[in-house]
Amino acid sequence: MQPVDRSTQPTPRRLDRIVYARWRKWRQRVAFWVGALLVGLVALAFAWLADHAFGLFAAVAQHYRWAPLIITPAGFALLAWLSHRWFSQARGSGIPQVIAALESPTRSFRRQVLAVPVAAARMLLTVGALLVGGSVGREGPTVHLGAAVIYAFGTRLGLHGRRTVSGLILAGGAAGIAAAFNTPLAGIVFAIEELSRTFEQRFSGLVLTAVVIGGMVTLGLMGPYSYFGEIGAPLPQGWQWAAVPAFGVLGGLLGGLYVKLVLPTDRGWLGKLCAVRTRWPVRFAAGCGMALAVLGLLTGNYVFGTGYEQTRSLLEGHAITDRVGHRTRAFP
Repeated sequence: MQPVDRSTQPTPRRLDRIVYARWRKWRQRVAFWVGALLVGLVALAFAWLADHAFGLFAAVAQHYRWAPLIITPAGFALLAWLSHRWFSQARGSGIPQVIAALESPTRSFRRQVLAVPVAAARMLLTVGALLVGGSVGREGPTVHLGAAVIYAFGTRLGLHGRRTVSGLILAGGAAGIAAAFNTPLAGIVFAIEELSRTFEQRFSGLVLTAVVIGGMVTLGLMGPYSYFGEIGAPLPQGWQWAAVPAFGVLGGLLGGLYVKLVLPTDRGWLGKLCAVRTRWPVRFAAGCGMALAVLGLLTGNYVFGTGYEQTRSLLEGHAITDRVGHRTRAFP
């Protein structure tokens, strides 16, 4: 009878380590997969709230043309007072906060920046801005909300490793974009370009799967729709291709100019505006609201809201019917 070699058999301690390693791997998968599902649901809820909030403003402005002159300045002033008085952590777009949480080595800073109440406050303030006709988008708040939701879910499961947490934050922000706009590939590209500095170190199959799951939530609940419509224009031919780099350069210049205008500074006339905003934030917000309302009246009320509907109509070549006024413009 052959003697049993007990050195090759796993000891109870080794069995515990194997079981724990497998459980840890599956716990990570559950955090990414189920967390991405939650992010998709929250992102869709945010999109629904944003659309209905602006729809309510549109309905009021359609019946009362001069209503924005009262609603928009008063609403901006109220939102500025709330953000300075109660929700100071919810100021900003949300994307810089997520990038800071990715790069920060301290767990306390991440908990503070990615707190779910802070993300929820930013979401509600964005919805409130659309409710009063604000020209705001929901990309930044969606990224922050997605990162906060999946980070909170992962930490509840006991995941605190720096690499794992960075992956959760990255996946949450990208999954939020993928779910909100039904663009899984755009979510992946967004994560690479905006949230991750190095693809090899911070990207993995779990992150990619989470982004795809966020997009699948939209497909399952909303169906195969295109957020910006369907483009049927033919490809350019010959010299017409010269318009592609020309428009690329023009778009880059306009984008850079916009970024320069919105970033805080202490130089020039922009610095003076920033000083006025810092000293009298509520009054400054009311003035911005009045300027927006006047621009809305002068331009047929096309400056209110996110601009997604107008962009979709332009891309599809359809007529734009003003939702908050009475004018209609046809674009070939």
